[in-house]
Amino acid sequence: MLLIGGIPGIVLTVLIGYISAYTCYLLICCQYDEDEHGNRTKKRPTLHDIAVHNLGRKAGVIFIDLLQILLLFGNCVFQILTCGHMINALFPGNPLGFNGIILLFSVPLFPFAFVRSIILVSHFSCASVIVTSFAHLGILVYMFTKINDWVLDEFPLSTDIYQFSVSVGMVVFGFDTQLYVNSLDNNLKEGCNINRTITWTHASSVLLKILFGIAGVFTFGERTRETITNNIDMV
Repeated sequence: MLLIGGIPGIVLTVLIGYISAYTCYLLICCQYDEDEHGNRTKKRPTLHDIAVHNLGRKAGVIFIDLLQILLLFGNCVFQILTCGHMINALFPGNPLGFNGIILLFSVPLFPFAFVRSIILVSHFSCASVIVTSFAHLGILVYMFTKINDWVLDEFPLSTDIYQFSVSVGMVVFGFDTQLYVNSLDNNLKEGCNINRTITWTHASSVLLKILFGIAGVFTFGERTRETITNNIDMV
């Protein structure tokens, strides 16, 4: 993203992170009704409740269901394509090609169509987050070990508008937290501040994305690939 966007890419990442956090604050506020004494009572704990309150029962349910389906479908496509890029980079000479690799490694996902409890999926998700965190930490350390070879002059200060506009969606997908913020608020222990949680998680996410982007471009220069793990064999 930053290889294409440069400084405007950094600004866009900060802006979308701020917008995402602000909409999360709004969703939390929409859960409550406030009386004349300033006391707040939670009346709408879910996204469906908020949508029904503002749009009516039928329109609200249809709107929120369509929105969630589109976001989740887009996220799934994004993850599968990213997985395909990584596997294709590991086996560049494979006879299946990029599309064949994606089809082949999509097969293990089919049994999950029969899973009825989201708890099982959450266990897989938790394990993947832990593994991914270690991978990202390793890549970040690797990039900083190459600090003496960084190509600082290859970081773009301007951007190509067309390519930049195509990349905007990737940044937006990195901040699709609105689907989960109400559920998170409902499951927080009493006394926990959801607004503080939103602020710190979004701020840390923005900083990490920018740090990875800048370190990646400095390390790999104009050869930087879309999937950060595919760059390791280039140095």
